[in-house]
Amino acid sequence: MLTNYFTVPPMTVLCPVGFDTNGCFQIQMTNCDNTISYILQCSTDCVNWTSLSTNSSGQPLIDFPAVPAGSRFYRVKNLQQ
Repeated sequence: MLTNYFTVPPMTVLCPVGFDTNGCFQIQMTNCDNTISYILQCSTDCVNWTSLSTNSSGQPLIDFPAVPAGSRFYRVKNLQQ
């Protein structure tokens, strides 16, 4: 009998940090692998996505410039995939 083993990484969670003094929105990732580069993307309709910032050091990802009025959705992609 052949058995395949695999490891499921811990769930990465996006936590809003808030706005900095320049009015830029910041999101912190928890349970992420700090050796991997991630890119923060945003959308107003969950169909068309815009890349905002890249991070690999565990610091907050930042939405430059300040968030415009209306709904805004975020996702994070692993750049190594």
